[in-house]
Amino acid sequence: MPPTSKKPVRSLATVPSAKDSQEMRKAVEAIAVTPRSGRITLLARRVFNILLYHAQLQGAHRETYRLPLSQLLTDSRFESNNTEILKEHLRQMVATNVEWHSPGRSWEVASLLASAKLEKGEDGHSVWIEWAYAPTIRDKLVKPEVYTRMTLEMITLLRTYAGAALYEIALRYRTSPQGYTMREDWQWWVPVLTGNPDIDTDRLEYKYFKRDIINPAISEVNTLQDELKVTLLEHKEGRRVKQLQFHIAANSQPSLALGAGGPVDDLIDMQLLGRMMKLGLPQEDAQQLYVKHDENLLRSALDHVEQRMADGSLQPLNNPVAYFRDALRKGYARKPAAAKKPALAAAPPVSAKDHMQRIRDAYADHQLAMARDLFNEQDAAARERDVRRFEEGPFRELAPAIAKHWRAKRLDSKPAATVFFRWLASETWPEPPTDAELLTFALEKGLLKAG
Repeated sequence: MPPTSKKPVRSLATVPSAKDSQEMRKAVEAIAVTPRSGRITLLARRVFNILLYHAQLQGAHRETYRLPLSQLLTDSRFESNNTEILKEHLRQMVATNVEWHSPGRSWEVASLLASAKLEKGEDGHSVWIEWAYAPTIRDKLVKPEVYTRMTLEMITLLRTYAGAALYEIALRYRTSPQGYTMREDWQWWVPVLTGNPDIDTDRLEYKYFKRDIINPAISEVNTLQDELKVTLLEHKEGRRVKQLQFHIAANSQPSLALGAGGPVDDLIDMQLLGRMMKLGLPQEDAQQLYVKHDENLLRSALDHVEQRMADGSLQPLNNPVAYFRDALRKGYARKPAAAKKPALAAAPPVSAKDHMQRIRDAYADHQLAMARDLFNEQDAAARERDVRRFEEGPFRELAPAIAKHWRAKRLDSKPAATVFFRWLASETWPEPPTDAELLTFALEKGLLKAG
């Protein structure tokens, strides 16, 4: 049964209203993070980004950071009054170990947060959150040298963990040569796109991972914004899909600025490129090889060739480039695969709390779609009245990045249109749904099974 008199879970009233652009610089190491213990949820990823944004505003040379809890709740669009839910996510962030990758430079493992604390302010009423990062990664996070720019507004528009992770990865690679992401075994992408390291990839079939995680994430990213388009690329061995990567096509709008080194310098391991060019490869050829091959394979083949060239007991190579291409093609000196962890009996089930939130999110999305349909069914004068009401009120509270989209394209901008129709839905159905209405909706949409 379609919703008739209720509002979405998230309303425009919670859209951040800071005067700055709410733009953060996220280190490339922190984008495709791989959890190794514990699970990263969508809210945890969103809170991590917001805390990182405020830490960058406060400066790199601090051991701890502080923020009014109300600001965190507003920025994250966390509308519940139950702080125990937030505390649980903060506990997970402190307990969750993740791998931080800096391609060709370093590998580290650390928790998302080293510590987190909630305490009352000096006035005895306000509540503040205080947090810290592991010292080994703090400077890289708060004052990154190689980073991708992103806005909090777009981050909070995304409704699934996979969508949020894929969007950040897409931003990181949108200006790379030819627009290709890293190429990895499909099992590698499972914890990256789910935030869950405990899914048994030995028992998980790729077709279900694609159906349930990858395709919805691509659809979400391509639907909610118009800066770039994501396409899945499957690499097969025989008839089986072996590896995945994504192609990121940037549209004609100006690309997001990156670090001072420029797009190519920021998004490619220049040391690895330099090693290939030292063999005699032109820079363009080296970049082509970089985007087509796994970095570990390139590094392994280079090690093999360089060791061969340094061996004085052998005849010098006549053509190191040709030797390198042959070594790369044949996979010389490929590093052995890491041992797999013991198989689990089954992937952990989705908690009742998470499942209920998914139903609420789906209900809110359905209301947004209905608001769009109702708007389009009106005549031009009625549509213009709705737009004028929006511009005279909620528009003034938009983050500058989304306001810029609205001024340029109005409803032809996907991010701006999403915010507009979310507001219109809240105006049309001003009350939250009852549990009975959510249950009926979930059954009709197949989100729950009767009996």
